[in-house]
Amino acid sequence: MKGKGLSQALACMIIFMGIGIVYFDIPSLSIALPSLEAQRSQPVNSQAHRHEPHNATDPGHASKQSEPIQRSSTANKLPTLHLTIAHTNDIHGHLMEKPHKQEMGIAKLASLLNDLRQKNPDTLLIDAGDLFQGTIYSNVSQGEAVPPLVNELGYALSVAGNHEFDYGLDQLQKLRSSLNFPLISANIVQHDGSLLLEPYLLKNIKGYTFAFVGLTSPDTSILAHPERVKGLTFLDPVQTAKQWVSKLEKQADEIIIVSHCGIEMDRRLARQIPGIHLIIGGHSHTKLNRPEMVNGVSIVQTGEYGRALGSVDLHYEHGSLTKIAAKLLPYPADLHPDPKLAEQMTALQQRTDLALNESIASTSILLNGERARIRAEETNLGNLLTDAMLLRIRALPDLSPHIALLNSGSIRTSVLPGRVLKRELYEAIPFDNLLTVVRLTGREVREVLEMGASEVEKQAGRFLQVSGVSCHLDPSQPVGSRISQLRIQGSPVKGESLYQVIVNDYMAAGGDGYSILSKKKQRPTGITLYEAVEQYMRQLKLITYKKEGRITQGP
Repeated sequence: MKGKGLSQALACMIIFMGIGIVYFDIPSLSIALPSLEAQRSQPVNSQAHRHEPHNATDPGHASKQSEPIQRSSTANKLPTLHLTIAHTNDIHGHLMEKPHKQEMGIAKLASLLNDLRQKNPDTLLIDAGDLFQGTIYSNVSQGEAVPPLVNELGYALSVAGNHEFDYGLDQLQKLRSSLNFPLISANIVQHDGSLLLEPYLLKNIKGYTFAFVGLTSPDTSILAHPERVKGLTFLDPVQTAKQWVSKLEKQADEIIIVSHCGIEMDRRLARQIPGIHLIIGGHSHTKLNRPEMVNGVSIVQTGEYGRALGSVDLHYEHGSLTKIAAKLLPYPADLHPDPKLAEQMTALQQRTDLALNESIASTSILLNGERARIRAEETNLGNLLTDAMLLRIRALPDLSPHIALLNSGSIRTSVLPGRVLKRELYEAIPFDNLLTVVRLTGREVREVLEMGASEVEKQAGRFLQVSGVSCHLDPSQPVGSRISQLRIQGSPVKGESLYQVIVNDYMAAGGDGYSILSKKKQRPTGITLYEAVEQYMRQLKLITYKKEGRITQGP
């Protein structure tokens, strides 16, 4: 198949059944929401809020759709309150339980939440972004399998993560309209100056008003496919948060930041935003077994893929916060999954596996795509993928590419030893990126490789897996001077010689910071990475790939 044929064909084969909505009865919770139906009816495109625009530089404009909750009692008359905030982040479509990876899945997560709610009816569930994309079960439907299932969990809100934009703005609107909870972010601005999403949510619980302010990583402008965030500006989270906290401190007893900005930005927020006590984080996939305290602010994050559920307990006496405690609830091996959701997940799995359980090859070893490895060093899976790119495009009659480069952020998991199914390969490389050829000078090839090495210590997705290239990377050197001993097809690179380079269309459009590629004339091939890799694996039959020293590291 070419282009997006795989996902289109699978989507045609898989019919997602409607799932009823369960509303959790929390008698002591009096929730005042903005007009969600009005929000959902508005498109996500540039005309979304023209009749009631949220001016990005004037937080006061937001009050027209999120009216402040008026409190009749004074602070010293407020009752005692014990509020539990359960939280998730970076689920990435991991709906199915995977005991061998300690991923609880949607059905077991529901049971764990039910236990929390039985212990404390005053429990809210918050998500810190990247909910829709990441596994075959979510991707073949462009995220549409996710809302009917997560609606069953009783989320109060989710913040928009960078991967919420993977399917484009029109699809984001469709997904947003399918949720029974709001998707918020205060720092995404459209070209007309209005905010793309509701910036915050107010909730009243036993007379206490809580304001949840959403923030999305500003790096979304380079992490998302440029065409899918065209016309959007991602404002500085610190300055945005300062504005909204200043605005909301007169309306709320507690302001909580829900951030899909990563742990480093959350630390900055904690240091620079006065008047907050809690940041619920995501994006960096950081597992914090206990809250990280920065400037008196508790920062919490659960890791990734539903491997843990976060729980924060806030205790109030007469309007004042007296205690905050947080912990992670790990994969509950002995807990029975929610039967209704388990049944729905089984049906979804059967429909999906019918199309994806075909074996395409076997591997005698682990093909390593784990985040900590693939974003920091050469791996055998990276070698396999880039070799597949090079061989497939070399087979085209009018192209003779010299090298293939692949951003490691496009590789999402390992392939385990044994039979390799279509489903497992799709989970490893879930994006329907097309392969594109650009012509670069040797000097520009070096510049691209330097970009790939620029954030290796942060395990950034821009780190490159390579074929046809060998080099030495010294992370101790300054950015821009980390690559040496650069060779292409075994020969030293000549600065002004021209080379044909295969990349994916995400990189070619400037994604992950590769703006140099977006300025080059491009030759689309119409072939997806998945197609190239599946064909290559079928040819190999038995995969025995190893690291080859394509990228050596050290002083």
